[in-house]
Amino acid sequence: MAFISLKFFVFFAFVLAGWFLLPARGQKLFLLAACWVFYALQSGGLLVLLLLSTLVSYLAALAMERSAIGRRRLWLWLGCLFCFGLLFFYKYFAFFLGPVLRIAHLSLPDWTSSLAVPAGLSFFTFSITGYLFDVYREKLPAERSFVHYALFTSFFPAILAGPVGMARTFLPQLQRRQTFDAERLKAGVLRFVFGVFEKLAVADVIAVAVNAAYSGEQRVSGGMWLLVALGYSLQIYFDFAGYSHMALGAAEALGLTLTENFAAPYYSLSVRSFWKKWHISLTGWFREYLYFPLGGSRKGRARTYLNILIVFTVSGLWHGAARRPAGAQSAAVCPRGFSRGGDVSAHLRDVGALPRRLDHAGGGDRRADPRHSALWLRRADARGARPHAAAAMVARGLPCRVRRRGCTESARADPQAAERNAPAVLCGGVPAHSGDLPARRLRRRVRSAGLRLFQILRRGWV
Repeated sequence: MAFISLKFFVFFAFVLAGWFLLPARGQKLFLLAACWVFYALQSGGLLVLLLLSTLVSYLAALAMERSAIGRRRLWLWLGCLFCFGLLFFYKYFAFFLGPVLRIAHLSLPDWTSSLAVPAGLSFFTFSITGYLFDVYREKLPAERSFVHYALFTSFFPAILAGPVGMARTFLPQLQRRQTFDAERLKAGVLRFVFGVFEKLAVADVIAVAVNAAYSGEQRVSGGMWLLVALGYSLQIYFDFAGYSHMALGAAEALGLTLTENFAAPYYSLSVRSFWKKWHISLTGWFREYLYFPLGGSRKGRARTYLNILIVFTVSGLWHGAARRPAGAQSAAVCPRGFSRGGDVSAHLRDVGALPRRLDHAGGGDRRADPRHSALWLRRADARGARPHAAAAMVARGLPCRVRRRGCTESARADPQAAERNAPAVLCGGVPAHSGDLPARRLRRRVRSAGLRLFQILRRGWV
């Protein structure tokens, strides 16, 4: 049941009416039943996984509070292993098991291809484990009421797309009866509508152009890629921020407050400030439950960089993992959180062996995308092998132009000449058509202006 659907609007109106009309004793039970119905409609029989995670973590927290130090750590490990075990099995089992089986010349079982990932599994897993860590550190007493705790783990506005729940701020709100507040209801509905606007009128509109560029439906070159990258940045922000506003608005209408998820991150003047304002609930979880326990920045510069690398790697895995093809012959293995960067890295790694692979394959795949040639050439430049990359491009039918000592000659007609031309360089390090010198100059000016703007923003001059 998507947020932007008639079914959800009818469902939410029914929940609002029951929430404010029922007495205090039945209020929480009604909302809990509504949350479970919402999740069952979204994930079907996988509701049992949410119920098991809730029950196991509820009992582990109670046992942890009543145990000595050694036993407390044991209950913490048991609760976290169960929750993270479900997450690993449904999201990463095939990802990590596949390479091992291929080494043994085996294939994945058929049932792994039909394994459905429960909706919101990552979000409620992090919410639950954060609660267990808080109880272990005695920052929060274990919740005695199973109804209240189950509401925290399965609260329907936040369970599908966040924000990641914080037990320290959410559970105390359930101790008091929520009465009808017209102002909060109005503010919540307006925020929900604003989220719908961000999703439909901004993110989905930008996505049309961005997807056409990345899929190859529209030919894009030069400085236009800067606009595509900017559009993609805006698309993912308004898409995710739109869902967050809808979740926060729905909770506000019910008289409950969730963690803010975005605080104008693109206005940040530093990388540190950006990550404090982007997906606040998730970055806060990683900072408090992973980065600080690893030592944070208190153990030297090398250890700080290692901790940051670990946090971003886990963050990428949290977003999902997949193997994505890169180029005609290679395959990149990367978390979805770094999929764009992973694709680029795979292309760069593939360049060194490209001429040999072309010779072996008898010319390679001549349908290769010309946009990838710039990546090949940058890699070739680092290896001191631009002429070989030029020959490989020509063999694949890619346009390029070779310049030597101020003279320009076409390399398409004579691949051997390009390969023999050892001191040659490619114009601007990008594939070029004859007569496009003004276009290259424009691209260089756009790139220089972008770098200058970045430096100004980094120094905090504006």
